[in-house]
Amino acid sequence: MSGVSLTTDDRLHKAKGRKMGDLHPTALPILIYDSVLDSILDFSEKDLSRELGGFLIGLDHQSPEPHIEIRRFLPATGVRR
Repeated sequence: MSGVSLTTDDRLHKAKGRKMGDLHPTALPILIYDSVLDSILDFSEKDLSRELGGFLIGLDHQSPEPHIEIRRFLPATGVRR
């Protein structure tokens, strides 16, 4: 592990991510990788007749700047109406 810190922009670039939307001045940025977002969208389109959900797994970071990093999506399975 190197001693070099990545900025949020560097992490987005490395993860092939992009910034979306505007933040309130006091809000924490949320970094979600394109691959995670794609898995959420793929899951949500499986059954359009009902609401689907799941869990976002991630970490909060204080360095180099405070932000939330979403690393995984776990679909809620076995849920009945």
